[in-house]
Amino acid sequence: MTPTNAEFWQWRQEAENENTSGDRLAELAQISNELARIVAKNPNAPTEVLLKLGARFPQQLLDNPIFSLLFQEKQNLVDEIPFYTLYSLCTLEKIPVYLQEQLMQPQNLRLREEVAWHWNTSANILEWLALDNDAKVRWKVAWNRNTSASILEWLALDNDVEVRERVAKNSNTPASILELLAKYNYAGVRGAVAHNSNIPASILELLAKYNYAGVRGAVAHNSNIPASILELLAKDNDAWVRGAVARNSNIPASILELLAKDIDANVRWSAIDNLKTKENSIDSNSLTS
Repeated sequence: MTPTNAEFWQWRQEAENENTSGDRLAELAQISNELARIVAKNPNAPTEVLLKLGARFPQQLLDNPIFSLLFQEKQNLVDEIPFYTLYSLCTLEKIPVYLQEQLMQPQNLRLREEVAWHWNTSANILEWLALDNDAKVRWKVAWNRNTSASILEWLALDNDVEVRERVAKNSNTPASILELLAKYNYAGVRGAVAHNSNIPASILELLAKYNYAGVRGAVAHNSNIPASILELLAKDNDAWVRGAVARNSNIPASILELLAKDIDANVRWSAIDNLKTKENSIDSNSLTS
């Protein structure tokens, strides 16, 4: 049965009133999301109810004056907070120091990993997690598309090679940092740099001469690669690199025609397929023009 406006207004006043009993507040929180949001701000609501409501209304829970007092009373309160409430709290723009300190405990590693990975995590939280002692948390920060250039610059100097590799893959990483990482003597990092769409042509040219075929192949896959570098890699000694060149969507037809006669069958097939795709695209454009 749908309540009347007068009934709902009365419930709302009860939900806001700090003298309303905890049992009644728990009942009101089950009636509607709007009332649950109000109850989440009421310091008289039962602790268990508040901690559950925090999963849906993290800001209201954080703004509730009882929340910080609960942390003062219980040093390990974070252990009682449901996982998804902690998760929601960590997606806010900022969280207080007292919560950060408890989240840094070893038992909350999984939570920090999940938050570092989440697409909705704020730059402020990512900046905090970039200082985490666990390398897996840091490389998930390095991978996150919300991570700012300044944090990525910091993580580009990380001692862990996986962290550097994720920085190299991040589409927000500026060209200046990619240039730095391109000099790092580890093929995985250089290969990740070669895949990044922000990489300058001068760095691609440098990596195209790297002695590891995996890096040269990554260069060949880059959609922004100049034709001059594709032409160079089309003559590479490694068939896998030449095959990567043959599959590049921006490759000129003249290079594809050369690769269509390659001694390696996979390279020839890739080149011929790419030529057919380009021809079909030209035919479709001519029909619609």
